[in-house]
Amino acid sequence: MKWEKLIRRLIFNSLRMEFILGRQVMAPFSRLPSNEQLPSDFQFDQYLTNSLSHTIQHIIEVPNTTWLFMWGMVGLYYVLMLIVDNNTWIMAWIWLGLGYLLGMGMSKFYSYFIYQVLIGMVHPIDVTTEVGVVLTSRNDGMAI
Repeated sequence: MKWEKLIRRLIFNSLRMEFILGRQVMAPFSRLPSNEQLPSDFQFDQYLTNSLSHTIQHIIEVPNTTWLFMWGMVGLYYVLMLIVDNNTWIMAWIWLGLGYLLGMGMSKFYSYFIYQVLIGMVHPIDVTTEVGVVLTSRNDGMAI
């Protein structure tokens, strides 16, 4: 138990020191000059806590547009129920048709969303859109 705690502490301090001292972003990845480094008393644990909480907040946050879309669909369904006078047979076919339409719409939405994630996380040279979304490697030219 004591060794595990020491190893965790060693890993944390190593990561902290690497983060504080920093490195050049281009090869040969040498250390940053002292005037560009973070102060030695930088609160790395607080930084990690803030970064993680920010990330989790964005993961579980439901945007206003999603709520608006949901309420719009509920309203549409309610109006359709009033129009067909609660006829379950007609409502079943309407529900099936709306399901197919929403499925096609979500397919387009997910393609767009995945493309936006790729743009944000991958170098622009690697993202092409000739036929869908293709991710290629700059080093060997093979598709991933």
